[in-house]
Amino acid sequence: MKKNQSLSLDVSSQMIIPPAFPTPGYVVFDVLRTLLAAREKKPSVTYHRLMKMLGLPLGTCHGWFSTDILPHVQALLCLMERLPEEDWLNGLRPFLRDFPNLQHARLTHNPATVLMLENLLSERDGLTLIRGGTYEDRTFVLTALGHSFSQLDRLHRLPAGMDVHTPKTFVPIESVTYFKESLPSQRLNALLRETWRKVQRSKAPLLLFNAVLSNGGVSCSEISRLARRHHVIVTEPLMTQYDQLYVRKRMAVRSLELSVGRGDLFEIKLVRQSNNYRD
Repeated sequence: MKKNQSLSLDVSSQMIIPPAFPTPGYVVFDVLRTLLAAREKKPSVTYHRLMKMLGLPLGTCHGWFSTDILPHVQALLCLMERLPEEDWLNGLRPFLRDFPNLQHARLTHNPATVLMLENLLSERDGLTLIRGGTYEDRTFVLTALGHSFSQLDRLHRLPAGMDVHTPKTFVPIESVTYFKESLPSQRLNALLRETWRKVQRSKAPLLLFNAVLSNGGVSCSEISRLARRHHVIVTEPLMTQYDQLYVRKRMAVRSLELSVGRGDLFEIKLVRQSNNYRD
């Protein structure tokens, strides 16, 4: 009896059971990490950066990208390899959000606009207001600037900031704090104030704010004060909110004026405003 059991175990250990996928999941993740670094023109993407991108603990990121088999990743690839490339591309594409950045097709049709926006991201302080288009258009441009900043910054620093909208259609900026716009106003206001105290102490050179004025968590004068030592970019659902911003002496104030043409392509003009001083 024992001899038969031993023979059975020996045979089973020599059998190959489908799907027998040969590549561990971490190899797939590491390939994506390498591609991302190449796209961003960086030597690598750190585990701390991956932790922020993916919203995962540091130890989990290390395992996924260096040691873990990840059978769920293998299972996904097993299904994909049974389909023509066109089928799985079309099947998975609807689940991918848009990634706004300065190399997006909505911007690259006009190289002069891309160059202007790259130069804008080199500004060390002042206030930039995004105007025109729809609120979604303005949010897209704000997010594109945020995603592109680290790639252009000499020290590859990330921006900081606060954004009151659920990123269902855009890939969020990993270093910006997002809030659900559906939260009760009192709760949202409290969360904004709590986060604001952290943003005020941030060493990030670029600060991004979306819909924080209209939700009452931050005052215009507070944002204006930050613009003396950071480059601050602001957009709002209603542009009338800009009228309340307190503009201080010798502070650079700029506007990005958006319009959207055929093919949903952006046309953007940079307007440097004269200050209405209020002391």
